Amino acid sequence: MWWHDNRPAAPSALDSELRNAFRLLARHPLVGSLARPTTIPGVRRLLLPNTRYYIYYQMSEPDRAIEILSFWNASRGAHPKL
Repeated sequence: MWWHDNRPAAPSALDSELRNAFRLLARHPLVGSLARPTTIPGVRRLLLPNTRYYIYYQMSEPDRAIEILSFWNASRGAHPKL
């Protein structure tokens, strides 16, 4: 994985932050802010503050299943085309 190979000071930081984010989304699926602009209604995004990645996702009703739509580095500046 790129992160592990290129971030020797914190090789497991991304893995750890993703695990924490997935646990948070499982408990509180509406925690992310609404993503704009997007063509898909209800898309939310959650920032992983230490690694500066966004998880773009949506929640389906009524089962509250989370679908990850994009994993995007905040330093790119633009948003993924959703």
